[in-house]
Amino acid sequence: KFGLNARQAADECRERVKRCLGVKGGKVIFCGNASEAAKILCNRMLANGFYTFCGPYEHDSVYYNVNVHGYSTEELYGSKYDKNDAIFQQWVNPVTGLIFDIPDIRKSIGNDCFLCMDATAGIGKRILTQSIVSSVDAIWFSGHKFHGPKTGGILWISDRLSKALCLLDDSRNEYSLKH
Repeated sequence: KFGLNARQAADECRERVKRCLGVKGGKVIFCGNASEAAKILCNRMLANGFYTFCGPYEHDSVYYNVNVHGYSTEELYGSKYDKNDAIFQQWVNPVTGLIFDIPDIRKSIGNDCFLCMDATAGIGKRILTQSIVSSVDAIWFSGHKFHGPKTGGILWISDRLSKALCLLDDSRNEYSLKH
């Protein structure tokens, strides 16, 4: 009974996170922090044959986990991508404070590939609009950025990306992403 109560509480928290993000679907995965969330997502994508890309200014937790990185912004957004490609993009640069126009990035790369957003530096400081959320297939952040525990990270994955990654529909073991 204790285990079932804990699972029910965790699933209720997943629904609260979805409401806060303004999404109806997708999967919420609880992680140790944003770095772990990015690593879990990168590892699953690579295991499923995805090509992952990011620009030269990404956080180390993303930059050293993707298999193709270091492109200039012009090269990254000017390229043509397909259904097995994923772009990892930060929303707000934690050093410079530069805010990236996520909906515009989505327009420039097209809808065939997946756009995955690190929201850690912006969460709790900027408004996460519906136009931003509807432009991405994954969002991750750390809870300590808005006064949560330092050991709390969240990864949201859209239904479209969940299907492409063959995630389970059962929340046990974080949808087969983490034991």
